[in-house]
Amino acid sequence: MSMNIDFDAIKDTVVNIAQSGVAQGKKVATAAKLKADNMAQRDAIRKAYLAIGKQYFAAHRGEPDEEFVQLFTAVEYAMSAIEANNAELAAMKAEPDVSVDVDVEMQAGEVPDDLETLIEQEMEQADAAEAEETPAEEQAEAPVEDAPVSVEEDVTEDDFAEEDIQD
Repeated sequence: MSMNIDFDAIKDTVVNIAQSGVAQGKKVATAAKLKADNMAQRDAIRKAYLAIGKQYFAAHRGEPDEEFVQLFTAVEYAMSAIEANNAELAAMKAEPDVSVDVDVEMQAGEVPDDLETLIEQEMEQADAAEAEETPAEEQAEAPVEDAPVSVEEDVTEDDFAEEDIQD
């Protein structure tokens, strides 16, 4: 079985595909450039129209042509609204800051003058509640008989020094 592969034909096909891809890329880039230029030109036109409108408005503010009366009225209305808003903003800035007094009522008992007293009271209440819930017999821990203890790890009371317990 003999295979005849024409590498030159494959090479020509790949080169043609690559060249068409490059040509398509150039076409897309050129189109994007032209669209960007069109947007810049439209922006220039908009700015020119705006400048023309401002100049015409300034020149004919008191006596607009009949076809522009409605537009002049809309501009005048918007300008007066802006002036009113700016006046209100200036008045707000001139007013002193408003302070709010808040009274907080405690639901249970008096509030102590210092925080330490409050903390002590809460700790005493927590200790009293805990003592009521747990009888004295249950507070002492019973030894665990089922737990295996290795000879090397026998624990005695001497292992618990007073300084370790205080921490």
